[in-house]
Amino acid sequence: MAVQAGCWWLVSFKNHARLDIYKNSATLLSMKATILPNDIAVAYSYRPDVQREYLTIDVPNGWSDVKKISKKVLSYDGRKFTFTAWNSDTMQCYFVRSLVAGIDPVATFVK
Repeated sequence: MAVQAGCWWLVSFKNHARLDIYKNSATLLSMKATILPNDIAVAYSYRPDVQREYLTIDVPNGWSDVKKISKKVLSYDGRKFTFTAWNSDTMQCYFVRSLVAGIDPVATFVK
């Protein structure tokens, strides 16, 4: 619990996050956030010199984390990124998307 200028916040985690904001003991605002099972935190970067966009993901458990996501396609802001490499020194892996028209390394299974 944090106290600041007559307000306090209560945050609890148990399959979802709960944030209650109390102000002056008279007003209660309650907001709830859900932890999304298929979402992952990424850092976005863009390299115009090679016409590529990159997503960087922290993998604190090294290869055991990388092998779980290396064969996946990540969707970021409606764009598809594929695995390209990982760095065991920085414990990060990288997904890439080409900005050259017509290059899309993603295929779809047809029934």
